[in-house]
Amino acid sequence: EEIIDEKDELRLVKSVLINSTEELLSFFNTARKEGNEGIMAKSIQENSIYQAGNRGFSWLKLKSLEGGKLKDSVDLVLVGAFYGKGRRTGVLGTYIGAVYDQKTGKFVAFTRFFSGLTDELSESLSREMDRFKVEKKPNTVICEDTPDIWFKPEVVIEITGDELTKSDKFASLGYSMRFPVFQRIRPEKGPKDITTVQEIKELYETQ
Repeated sequence: EEIIDEKDELRLVKSVLINSTEELLSFFNTARKEGNEGIMAKSIQENSIYQAGNRGFSWLKLKSLEGGKLKDSVDLVLVGAFYGKGRRTGVLGTYIGAVYDQKTGKFVAFTRFFSGLTDELSESLSREMDRFKVEKKPNTVICEDTPDIWFKPEVVIEITGDELTKSDKFASLGYSMRFPVFQRIRPEKGPKDITTVQEIKELYETQ
């Protein structure tokens, strides 16, 4: 910044330190309104250095977030979770949500999510899910992922996202969601009232 003289041909990239999902969405939306394709999200850890041609979670190109392309939200049942890091150490941070397969009566893992969970909500949900913890994956759950904690499939939540994509990670279903964002808990819904495998397939075809 001290040595660059900005002009039409050369400008400094605008940057900001993000502390919450809301700040991320605000910065992203501002960038899009200014005509930019998206933003680059970068970790501030010391080992977060740019490596040409390398893909990872330290540097992420974000082209679409809130609003997305999906017309409908998706209701999932929570089947697993990973403990958080940093200020969320000891608290469940990333969750696995599953959809319902009406043909088999099983719950099939669909996506991981953590966006949309504030620190306060994350702690509250972590406490709420404590009574649904089980020692091993339930027989009614199909999931290739290996979370720190498994849950009895009881708690229903709603998420939105950018788009549905073909997925190798969740191979049993074959689909997942890009940029999933937690919306709310759905206490009025039971596990079999959630989005079904067939509905996911139809949503993928019509998005």
